[in-house]
Amino acid sequence: SICTSIDGVKMKDVNDFSKIYEINVDQLGVYEVVGEYRDGEKGNRQKINLLIKSYDEQAPTITISENDKNTTARVGKAYKIAGATAVDNIDANIEVLVVVLDTAGKVNVVKGTKYMFDKNGVYTIMYYAVDSFGNVGYASYKVVAQ
Repeated sequence: SICTSIDGVKMKDVNDFSKIYEINVDQLGVYEVVGEYRDGEKGNRQKINLLIKSYDEQAPTITISENDKNTTARVGKAYKIAGATAVDNIDANIEVLVVVLDTAGKVNVVKGTKYMFDKNGVYTIMYYAVDSFGNVGYASYKVVAQ
């Protein structure tokens, strides 16, 4: 990858490091810029290495299938959890974790696509997705079980 200043100068081609450069990077990752300062009168030289880290701060976006979403359920009967997908600006495949917050505030991990409500009350179906930079996307909906 080539580190380029905003005005189009490739940093690998820079000879005058007395100028301030604002840079763009073409990919996420770590870039190393190496420079050398010179004292024109005495001929002294000082090398400098600068590491620039470019990283992602945008969380994945989770979309819950509205066609699958049912906000009421029967206690003791299998309830179908609405499907969801996650999209990220960097990562192609993002897994969605589904949990249920029950009426007592306990978090239960959902395995598969069904969940059994054990008592009357309001439950929250929560979806999480984490990208490779640790950004967390979140979505939820509530279900009334009777």
